[in-house]
Amino acid sequence: MLLSALMYASDTIVASATPTGRGAVAIIRLSGPAAIAIAHTLWHPLSATVAPSRALRLGEIRDPLTGATLDRALCVVFPGPRSLTGEDVAELQCHGGAYLVRRLVGLAAAAGARIAEPGEFSRRAYLNGRIDLTAAEAIADLIDARDDAARVTADARDAVLDGAVRAARIADDRRRRLVDAAPFGVDEHVRLEAVREVEDDLAAGRDEGQRIREDVLAADARREVV
Repeated sequence: MLLSALMYASDTIVASATPTGRGAVAIIRLSGPAAIAIAHTLWHPLSATVAPSRALRLGEIRDPLTGATLDRALCVVFPGPRSLTGEDVAELQCHGGAYLVRRLVGLAAAAGARIAEPGEFSRRAYLNGRIDLTAAEAIADLIDARDDAARVTADARDAVLDGAVRAARIADDRRRRLVDAAPFGVDEHVRLEAVREVEDDLAAGRDEGQRIREDVLAADARREVV
C-alpha cells in the first residue's frame, strides 16, 4: 500500500498520446478526477444533444481566457473505472500540428492538469488493475520495436506470456475458492495440502512465464548481433 502511494498521485495528468511532430491527427489524453471537467473547459460541442459516454462528438476547442476558437476537434470521455487507466479519462482528437498540440497541452495544464511523466498512463493502469506487468512490458516492447521482426517478436512474447498469466490467474482463483468455500469439517491437513498444490502450480506458472521472457529477450539480443 505504501509503495502504491509513493508511485501514484491521484491528480489529473495530460499528455499527447500520439508521436511528436506534424501529422493529420493528434490525440490529447487526460486522466484523473478532473479529466472530464478540464476537457469540457477546453472543448465545446457543436450540438446541444447529450451524447453517451464513450461516443465521439464534434466540437470546437477554445481558449478559456479569450474564447478564441483554436480548432475543430472530436472529444470522447470514459468515466472510470471502465477506462484505460481505471480513472476518468478524456481524449481530444484534433489536427496534428506540433504547435497546436503544445498549445492544447499547455491550456490543459493551466486548467489544472499536470504534464504526465513518461509511462504514467500505463503505470496508473497497472496500479488500478487495468493491466498487469506482462501487458505493460508488451506495450513497451511494441512501442520500441524498430522493424517488423521486432514487432512479431513482441507479439509472440505477449501471446506466450499472456497464456502463462492466464494459467496463473486460474490457479490463483482456484486457491481463493478453495480457501473461501471449503466446507467446515473438512480435514485441515487435507485442505492445506490441496492449497499448497495449487500454490505450487501458481508459482510454476510465474516461473515459466519469466523463463520464456528471458529466452525471448536472449533471442532478440542474438538477432541484433547478427
